[in-house]
Amino acid sequence: MNNINESDHRAPPQGDWPTEDLEVLGHCPVCGTTGRFLLYDDLRDKVFFSAPGVWKMWKCEGGGVGYLDPCPTVESIGRAYANYYTHGDWQAGSGLLPGPGRSPVKRIWYALRNDYLNVRYGYRFRPRIPGGRWIMHGFPATRRWLGNRIRHLPAPKPGHNRLLDAGCGSGAFVWVAQILGYRAEGLEIDPKACAQARSHGLVVHQSSFPDTGLESESYDEITMSNVLEHLHDPVGALREVYRILRTGGRLWITVPNLDGASNRVWKGNSRLLEPPRHLVMFNVNSLNGLFLKCGFKNIQQIPIPNINRFIYTASYSITMGSDPESAQWQDLPASLQRQAVQEEKKYSGISPYTDAITFVGFK
Repeated sequence: MNNINESDHRAPPQGDWPTEDLEVLGHCPVCGTTGRFLLYDDLRDKVFFSAPGVWKMWKCEGGGVGYLDPCPTVESIGRAYANYYTHGDWQAGSGLLPGPGRSPVKRIWYALRNDYLNVRYGYRFRPRIPGGRWIMHGFPATRRWLGNRIRHLPAPKPGHNRLLDAGCGSGAFVWVAQILGYRAEGLEIDPKACAQARSHGLVVHQSSFPDTGLESESYDEITMSNVLEHLHDPVGALREVYRILRTGGRLWITVPNLDGASNRVWKGNSRLLEPPRHLVMFNVNSLNGLFLKCGFKNIQQIPIPNINRFIYTASYSITMGSDPESAQWQDLPASLQRQAVQEEKKYSGISPYTDAITFVGFK
């Protein structure tokens, strides 16, 4: 039996998204191909319970992109974010500093970790314990977590240290990037999130893609964490990124994977889908194709921690009609826990079936 509390059950808003606020595409928003097949035809907002309506997701026969059609218009999509979490703790989960009150064991761990980060990415974190780099080789999951936490950023170089976190929310990673030594700024459309970030002294531009209003050739590093899938025009967005990147600059992107193993299990109830906020979804091939289309080179998929446990936990909650944001790992039946752990191990690192995919590309 599961442990989900009956009082936790919620339902998507009733009714339909107004017809006048719908955009009908009829083609892939990335490649323009009209050939497609229906993936899901009964998607509802079972994650943040903000958006009424039933949504269809199609898969492009050209490049493997998934997309909602019809979808909310640019002008109306903000209503789907009424309960969204862009205003969280701006320092949440940084994990980069030992901080006061840490136990001696935890401080030793930080010193070992620092030695690995210093060698692998070129930082000068202190304190460090020589040999930590070798110890970390025995913990591949920890290495992937550490790299992902700093978005695989190399130590900044003088004169080449300007970073933009696009879709920064309340600025958590802008703050992390400052710890790493970058002149970090954010880009965010949500005025409340911008205000929260600025209240902590962070530089955040209130704007959005594809017209950011930022200067060309301005940034050495641009990061986009779970942003691209929310955009009506992902091609225009990446072309804008290319414009504002300096020559030799790097783009880092992570997105939910349309071909993630969890989708095959949970289908329309997968937490990866999140309709109608996830407008366009990618797999490994289609994300690589988008990078190429927008002019990037030296494109690489980066090994990251798999998130099967989180996706399984939330997707099970969605299936049971409960709030996935309050779901707990122990809610899952033991058989599903075993399956999630097996997939986490099987598809961690670089795989076409990880639940999230991370790419970097250079201008």
